[in-house]
Amino acid sequence: MTGTIVHYNGHEWAPQESHTNRSLRSVWGTAPNNLFAVGDGGTIVHYDGHEWTSQRVSPHRSLRSIWGTAPNNVFAVGDGGTIVRYDGHDWAPQNLDTAKSLCSVWGIDPANIFAVGSGDCEDHHNRSDGIIVHYDGHRWTSQDAIEHRSLRSVWGTASSSVFAVGNDGTILRHNGHNWELQFSSTYAPLNGVWGSRPDSVFAVGDYGTIVHHDGQSMEPMETPTNAWLYGVWTDGPNEVFAVGDGDYNTYGKILHYDTSQGWHIENIEASADEIVYGIWGSDSNNVYATSDFGAVLHYNGEAWIRTKAADNALFSIWGSDRANIFAVGGNGTVVHYDGERWRLMDSRTTKKLSDVWGLDATHVFAVGENGTILHYDGEEWTPMRSPTSEILFDVWGSSRANVFAVGDAGTIVRYDGTSWTTMPSSTSQRLRGVWGTGPEDVFAVGVNGTFLHYDGISWLKFNSTTSAYFLNIWGYEGTSFIVGEAGTILRHVQAASTL
Repeated sequence: MTGTIVHYNGHEWAPQESHTNRSLRSVWGTAPNNLFAVGDGGTIVHYDGHEWTSQRVSPHRSLRSIWGTAPNNVFAVGDGGTIVRYDGHDWAPQNLDTAKSLCSVWGIDPANIFAVGSGDCEDHHNRSDGIIVHYDGHRWTSQDAIEHRSLRSVWGTASSSVFAVGNDGTILRHNGHNWELQFSSTYAPLNGVWGSRPDSVFAVGDYGTIVHHDGQSMEPMETPTNAWLYGVWTDGPNEVFAVGDGDYNTYGKILHYDTSQGWHIENIEASADEIVYGIWGSDSNNVYATSDFGAVLHYNGEAWIRTKAADNALFSIWGSDRANIFAVGGNGTVVHYDGERWRLMDSRTTKKLSDVWGLDATHVFAVGENGTILHYDGEEWTPMRSPTSEILFDVWGSSRANVFAVGDAGTIVRYDGTSWTTMPSSTSQRLRGVWGTGPEDVFAVGVNGTFLHYDGISWLKFNSTTSAYFLNIWGYEGTSFIVGEAGTILRHVQAASTL
């Protein structure tokens, strides 16, 4: 079918009358009542909020892409080096000395616009006839396309972060001065590129190819155990603690990482079959861990001291300072440490509590089975209305109005300061841990190597390079540590934008 336009109203897609029988290849607009679509034979149609109407343009070459900075500054590019500009009244051709086809156009502002192409936008195999042209607000000039690689799409976030993709898996990045060839891990023709920010860019192409640039590196770390690791806490990238169960008939483990020794096993007096689940500290010389025997183990910088704090298993621990620490566990158990002793609190639930975390002494959250969510205001614990019945394993937030909890079946719920709502997570896998550095930089981990990132807009999957069962995540600034089955520890570092 030619001249097809379909519209999404937030619920469903419906066709619209385009008043053309030409194939349409690109759409762009500034508002719901100011949209343009371009296509074969120089076709341009405009939508005013009510209907699509044709606009005149010359020459009548096929147009491949359209983009603009304002309603009176719109550019369309196409075959034979065609570039036409709309000034709010008429379309006029722009001067460009090339006969190559331009497949895509995108810019940062009126004086910084890029168009890319090749000898033929329909040819997905030619690799050496590419072109890049740049508009400075006055004229178009050619730029070096690096080995003349054929290019099919261009997009970016800033003058120092522009991406162009094309045949043979080509990905180029403009750093503000010149174009650099990037590693893409594929030889498939790449047909489109888009993203939400410099470290979350997707390129798509033939054979179902999707390449994701996330500005990150992931590396496995060597550990002295095959135990399952359930919790992790760090006082910085060079002081990390992880906790878990035993291996080879040994008992619960606490691992400690520092730059001088790497990962090593701490000496603790664990009982037979004991599992250490939770860990938290106010600094690297004041660290607490909890076990399924109701024990709290305290590290004072020299040794671990064991205290019996509850009759039920304790799965998680968190505090706002040295004299205000909470631990949660089975049968709705919540115990509190005031700097001198542990005492039982009334949680108003008998549900198993998996995790506890807070912003300060008067904003503390606990989550658990059947979607249980509790809030502590400094005086008492109160159940909160939960949008899910799935078990919730972990909770973390960046502010009182931005708290996340994760759980079974890919469940992610978010608290906006008033109520909890579910979020699309892009996975159905069990999620066991959540942590972040801010409202636009949140990570969630789970089974089968599931590793998600939230950029403030949506949750996206990252490639963790493993199918391990991830059990928890914690970090410091741009470095996070992920722990899981069989002694798995991964260090994830957010780095400069490289593919």
